[in-house]
Amino acid sequence: MTKRENLHILAKPKLRLVQGPLWPEHREGWGYVENIVAKQLCCNDGIAFVSSIEERLYNEGAITEPWVGVVHQVPYHNLPRYPDLDRLLQREDMQVSLSYCLGLWALCDYIRIFLERADLDVPIGVLPYVTPLDRPNFNWDKFQAGPRRALHVGQYLRNFQTFYNLELPGWEKLLLMPPKWTNRSEGLTFNDSVKLLERVDDDTYDRLLAESVITLDMRDAGATTAVVECMARATPICVNNVGAMPEYLGIDYPLYHEGNIADVLQDEGRIRAAHEYLVEKRETLPRAGDFVERVKSSAVYVSLPVPKSQQVIFQRYELTVLIAVFARLPSLPEQLERLAKQDNPPNFEVILWNNKPENAAEVAAVCRDFHHLFPIHIIDSSENIYCSMRMAVPAFARSDTLLFCDDDVLPEPAYLRRMYDAHQHLGPRSAVCVRGHVIHQHGLDIDCPERAWVTEEHMTFFDQAAPECIVHFAHADNFIISAEVLREASTFPMTHPEYVLVDDYWLSYVLSQRLGIPINKLQAPDILSFTASADDADVALYHNPLVHEQRVRLYVEHMRAGWPLRPS
Repeated sequence: MTKRENLHILAKPKLRLVQGPLWPEHREGWGYVENIVAKQLCCNDGIAFVSSIEERLYNEGAITEPWVGVVHQVPYHNLPRYPDLDRLLQREDMQVSLSYCLGLWALCDYIRIFLERADLDVPIGVLPYVTPLDRPNFNWDKFQAGPRRALHVGQYLRNFQTFYNLELPGWEKLLLMPPKWTNRSEGLTFNDSVKLLERVDDDTYDRLLAESVITLDMRDAGATTAVVECMARATPICVNNVGAMPEYLGIDYPLYHEGNIADVLQDEGRIRAAHEYLVEKRETLPRAGDFVERVKSSAVYVSLPVPKSQQVIFQRYELTVLIAVFARLPSLPEQLERLAKQDNPPNFEVILWNNKPENAAEVAAVCRDFHHLFPIHIIDSSENIYCSMRMAVPAFARSDTLLFCDDDVLPEPAYLRRMYDAHQHLGPRSAVCVRGHVIHQHGLDIDCPERAWVTEEHMTFFDQAAPECIVHFAHADNFIISAEVLREASTFPMTHPEYVLVDDYWLSYVLSQRLGIPINKLQAPDILSFTASADDADVALYHNPLVHEQRVRLYVEHMRAGWPLRPS
């Protein structure tokens, strides 16, 4: 065996059973499968597992959350309660449900092929219908000792009249009445050849299957519980070869009938051959463990998102906080301590990007005191890359929402919750800041464009205390955006590499002008303060002449491009 052949998928529980137990009238039947799913494949925050799509739609209507499920119906029938698959796929509630569906399973290729031909835009797998194998086997001697017994079990797609019409001299005909027999038997022509049995206990049921020949006339068949139970016990079953029957019993099964049940059952050799055939086939039947492995290795299951409770290495969070550290290292302990004392925060991680390589050991020492309070991931740059790391964050953040927080910000207890909730309220295609500029309509001064940013006569700065408004230029010292939008914005390369010095100005331009995404300034004077170094000309980047130069350069570019407004 090669190393690659030795690999196998270590899938964690990803499902959440939202139905069940279904069809309690079964001996084990589908309830046995549901129990396997519940014990080995489920967790509290898994994807909804709809055990029977047909049953769910009939009882509760459309499924309006991400889900996977099992299809049990056959392609065509005229039963009144559940529609066949052809009609089911045309129903409005099914169409709505499919828009949330992440995958389907059938219990036979017969059903899968029909679903695939319907061009459903979801992966469709096949699972084995498993049942316990530690049940009493068919006893040939007791069957022969008589009276010989033909037993009818189940209800779905059965032709009960065939059983009533069956003439078997010397045989006893027993019919286990399914639920609501009065309704199901309406229209039947009865006779005294059939003895009706009320529901029996499990031991009696096992004894009946161990001493009888199951006799069914099926209109069609997917995965049939009675067939699976007979295979587990090597109990001969006289049945017509329709639908998925050969997938379970095989093409060469000796006891198929073509409407000639009486002739088939009078041939003792065929009954014995069927029993011996099933004894041999029984050894190859899938077990519970095989079912679990089939689920885990299927494209449907592999493609499902990993629930938060199962994420260990790649744990997910509601919010990623990015802090870039350079010259304000002394304020880092207080900033982290304040993040550790947030009121009702979203589940968050901190990515601390150290832009000064000589500070790496000191940064690591500071963070050691906080690793047990929240996740901190430290990235040490080999050189100062300024704020260009912001565009890279979506590649390694473990959340869908990103908060940029400068190293001069001192968060108050409500900081994370207020910022996060504001963004959630506005939706993923929005951006939120607490400070920013509104640029008013004016013309570009070709001779002295610098004047616009020196005097700021054509723009207004709004700080965290100002009323909420839409701004053109968001200051990224406190800025929240979805990872999806930031990835989209990063597809617009900076016109000049030096714009990395004014990356938030560039990002604001792209969001507003190229993507049409509003930038909302939050009024929140009570959620943050700044360190004394925030306005220190020797530390604060916005005082740097290089930054001022690129700010004016970008101003000229966007004004010539007509953003935010062309003069009238």
